[in-house]
Amino acid sequence: MKTLFYMSVCWLYINSSYAQYLQPVQYFKNNGRQVTSLDSADYTRAVMQADSGSALYNIAEFYTDGKYRFKGKSSTLSMAGLQGAGISYFPNGNKKAQTDYKDGQPVNQRLLYYPDGKEYLIIQYNGAENLKRLKHNEKPYLVIAGYDKAGKSLITSSNGDYKGYNDDFTAVTEEGLIKNGMRDGIWKASMDSNRTHLTEVYNNGQLISGKAVYKDGTVSEYNEVREVSPEFKGGLRNLYSFLARNLRYPEKAVKKEIQGQVMLSFIVENDGTLTNMKVVSSPDKELSQEAMRVVQLKQDWTPGTRYGRKDKFVFLLPVVFRLGKD
Repeated sequence: MKTLFYMSVCWLYINSSYAQYLQPVQYFKNNGRQVTSLDSADYTRAVMQADSGSALYNIAEFYTDGKYRFKGKSSTLSMAGLQGAGISYFPNGNKKAQTDYKDGQPVNQRLLYYPDGKEYLIIQYNGAENLKRLKHNEKPYLVIAGYDKAGKSLITSSNGDYKGYNDDFTAVTEEGLIKNGMRDGIWKASMDSNRTHLTEVYNNGQLISGKAVYKDGTVSEYNEVREVSPEFKGGLRNLYSFLARNLRYPEKAVKKEIQGQVMLSFIVENDGTLTNMKVVSSPDKELSQEAMRVVQLKQDWTPGTRYGRKDKFVFLLPVVFRLGKD
């Protein structure tokens, strides 16, 4: 009864502001994974028609109690087309961040806040420079200003002491020096609910080296990157060559002229095997089954690493079925 009441209230509230949904409401966990029902979701996402005189769709996300999680505008029916100002909110209703977007990417300045509404950080994005910085494993922005919970300035003119927090701002998860807007010197971090403690060295924004100390006392070291994603042996080219050689188009799908993309999700374990394979989206059940069959044929991936040691990763893989022209 409680769930039905929430859904009714949410529907009435949204539709008093916007005329109609343009696609079914989507359900998500906090880590961004899409789920199939409200009962297992942490938040929902709705895409609604554009305002009068605008070509941009309205996108809104809601916590399960009906409060806003995010609202903005998009040139497409997804977050990939975000344009202009987007505002995210804490569960208590206070503003969490205000960000300018262009084609789904943050641009210009982004303002972040503490849960009580006080300013936390001001960061600056710089167009094409973002991609260059990402390519070199650096943060794709500069830190311009920062404040503690009492409002005292910690970072001014892109220089000072940085403190990062967990999602509900109850604990410091990383801290270090900001120089010219970038990380510099020795940084300390606590990851994985404080089970992994990191000590890292940065130079002009670039990670030079790091050491991880785990809860059981074991230690690992790494250079330049925290994480390396798992990979099909031989790389993406070999992966798609393998798929092309082994995929068999289901006869029923051919007759019905069904084609499209099957998006698979699976875990690459730290020994290179694949587990927990699921279909995220698909145009047809038989295409899904064929995609899963073929991907599972090759249980020999190069495992990913996190903080210098092998670890399991969730991997998303699109498998495209396309009928050739006569």
